[in-house]
Amino acid sequence: MGVNSEMLPRSIEAEQAVIGGLILDASRWKDIQAHIQVKDFCNKTHQIIFHVLEDLLRGRSVIDTLILCEELKKTNKLEDAGGETYLFELANSALSAANILHHAKIIKEKSLQRDAIIACRQLQEEITSKKLSPKDIEHKLKTVLHEIQSGQVVGYEEGQWAVPLNPVSPPQIPSDIFPGWLGNMIEEISGSTETPKELPAMNGLAVLAACCQKKFIIEPEEGYQEPLNVWTLVTLEPANRKSSVMKHMSEPLHSWEKEQAEKLKPEIQRAISDRKTIEEKIKVMRKEAGVTKDPLELENLKRLIAMEEANLPEIKSIPRIWAQDITPENLGVKMAENAERLAIFSAEGGIFEIMAGLYSKKGNANIDIFLQAHAGDSIRVDRGSREPVFMSAPALTMGLAPQPSVLQSLSKTKEFRGKGLLARFLFAIPKSNLGYRKLCGSSISLNIKNQYSESIFALLNIEANSENCAPYVLKFDAAAYAEWKEFSKYVEVELRDGGKFEHIRDWAGKLAGAAARIAGLFHCALYARDNPAAYRINKDTTVRAITLAAILSEHALVAFNLIGADSNIEKAKKVLSWIKRKQITKFTARDCFNDLRGSFGKMVELQQSLDILVERFYIYLETITHSEKMAGRPRSQIYYVNEKINWEQI
Repeated sequence: MGVNSEMLPRSIEAEQAVIGGLILDASRWKDIQAHIQVKDFCNKTHQIIFHVLEDLLRGRSVIDTLILCEELKKTNKLEDAGGETYLFELANSALSAANILHHAKIIKEKSLQRDAIIACRQLQEEITSKKLSPKDIEHKLKTVLHEIQSGQVVGYEEGQWAVPLNPVSPPQIPSDIFPGWLGNMIEEISGSTETPKELPAMNGLAVLAACCQKKFIIEPEEGYQEPLNVWTLVTLEPANRKSSVMKHMSEPLHSWEKEQAEKLKPEIQRAISDRKTIEEKIKVMRKEAGVTKDPLELENLKRLIAMEEANLPEIKSIPRIWAQDITPENLGVKMAENAERLAIFSAEGGIFEIMAGLYSKKGNANIDIFLQAHAGDSIRVDRGSREPVFMSAPALTMGLAPQPSVLQSLSKTKEFRGKGLLARFLFAIPKSNLGYRKLCGSSISLNIKNQYSESIFALLNIEANSENCAPYVLKFDAAAYAEWKEFSKYVEVELRDGGKFEHIRDWAGKLAGAAARIAGLFHCALYARDNPAAYRINKDTTVRAITLAAILSEHALVAFNLIGADSNIEKAKKVLSWIKRKQITKFTARDCFNDLRGSFGKMVELQQSLDILVERFYIYLETITHSEKMAGRPRSQIYYVNEKINWEQI
């Protein structure tokens, strides 16, 4: 598993290929001996095997699996090396040694990456725990670089820093990358409520999208367009004032809806009255048509009825910008009634239960309309006995703020990941302020609040393109396009095997498009009181959007780690909590098992968690000498706790 899953970089396949290749063709040793050492192997078993191979190949030109097994037996390391079965598997899986040098270079590359991470983590700890001057930091950086280049990074047996079980906290979202009035409101709400900036920031982005969707689209390059609706998801524990923040950020939407309702009320009442009058007139004519025996009179009545029905006044619906939890069937109807657009805002995760099939007769996930409404694909909504609803280019925005447990549960519905639902969300995983609040939040600046509300109203009041009712098309200027294209190329490279986004290709494959959408929204915010379509998106706006997209990619890595959290990792956390609670420096597996029987039904389950803690350098296993092994009944091995664990972060 790679860095993206919070494991140190490694390639087990390359390690297996090198060992198998040497067993197959020992003559290739001369090609790789200058490139890798025992310490470059990440897997402990492979280190043991390679060390013995190294010794054998210094005095032999030919080896085979049997020779290797015998040598491992002599040093009582056969079992630690995986046993005879594993060694034969390694030999049999290597069809050729032709690519052994290539695989050796991969091993070395991963080893250097591990060394860099370890050294940088040590430096980070020193910088945060000690008051280092800029000159000290510069010296430390040079030292770290030398250690990495010379392979002198300290191994965990000598005091390694632990690799976190929890994902590393992603970078914060700064409010100043958002356009002026929006950034000011984000800063103001965050300070007033003492909540992470990510909460008002992502909610504000969704509010902005609710105003602009269907009115504007962005065309990054010819033949490629993106709508301006977005799905945002911020996850925070209860008591973080999520509802309060979302209420502040979405308040202009409520006010605008209310204002429109009051404005349209007289017109709607007149239309309802006129319609009732005409319907009564039609009813009278139908009655006459039902009793007349004159064919000419019947035809005339039918003609008059058809004319009156054609002239029935249309009753306007009150514009609806947003909803909370809504069923897929009702979503299609409401969007069709509101110019094919709608936004869903919720501080909970109920919408995921609905999408998972809460109200479905068979309990099956029902997410197609959500997927189509994110992409802007045409939709047909069948409504039983009623006429179906057709939408040519629907746009759905979502601004959600569920609890972390909701995010972790999303993996239970396979369709969410399999069909690409989760790949459409822009995630934010902020660190909660609970326990560190000053509890003296300031009041919200009336001036900033008014600027925010007026700008939202201005965007909501923009009419659709009068020429053909199609959205206005936004485009980059030359410098902005160059920035966006460069970012797109960077993302593309990181989608490769071993790249930053290897494990979230489904999400990152949409990242360039998401950056374009954000750029379009930032542009609309910049010209909210003007005409956004009259200007091209500039470089500064695009750089801001790309910066936010890059930050959100770090949050996405953490989010998908949480969504696919390994149950063994969660159990390893329990062992770690037990160590912290007991304040012990060493223990045996039996000690731990006896105390945690409620969490581990079998010793093998506990062993998996202990292996994880060993792999991540929280604990290490003592070495039992050959003489100790031969001296009667073996005693229980002792696990030692890494003295460099930062328990405050556990």
